[in-house]
Amino acid sequence: RPPVAVIVATALQQVAVVLIWVFPGLVLVRTLGASPAEAARLFSLTFVAAAAGTVLQALRDRRFGSGFLAPTGPSSPHIVPAVLAVQAGGMPLLAGMTILSGLATILMARALGRLRALLPPEVAGTVVFIIGLGVCLLGARMLVSPGGAEAPSATSLGVAALTLLLAVGLGIWGRGVLRWACVLVAMLAGTLAAALAGILETRAATEIAAL
Repeated sequence: RPPVAVIVATALQQVAVVLIWVFPGLVLVRTLGASPAEAARLFSLTFVAAAAGTVLQALRDRRFGSGFLAPTGPSSPHIVPAVLAVQAGGMPLLAGMTILSGLATILMARALGRLRALLPPEVAGTVVFIIGLGVCLLGARMLVSPGGAEAPSATSLGVAALTLLLAVGLGIWGRGVLRWACVLVAMLAGTLAAALAGILETRAATEIAAL
């Protein structure tokens, strides 16, 4: 059993990782134009699902889990299909897509060992590149135009550039904590910069926090 300090530090590290991966929910909330109450429900279900998945993964059972602490959370490959599902049929279609995707993942996991020969690095790399491109396009759109359809202001572009450069810079040249937490540090710095520049929208966040 690890010392208490190690357990607390590991827990905080895992929470930081899960918080970073909440961004698919943010994308969906903005796409839906959801109210604070609807957003709070979506995030609550996200955290409940992540907790349940982590517990199942940690079980040492032949039917479930691996016996390792492998935190689960929102998945970036699902972002673009999720946005399309929300646009086409709202939350009901998104829920159906998520359930079907989960069942397909379970079935594929059983056969993954045999399928590796059909998934060389070239194929896997192309898939990862396409996923990253889709996420980058969504992220760039939200960075430069956080309010919607209006043209981005110079201040918004400046905050976006600061956030992106800090994340990339720390990810490449950072050391220790700054490197593995580069995205979280960049998010905090970008939020602070937006607040100092007077462009940070806090009303919806305050309402969600209250809920």
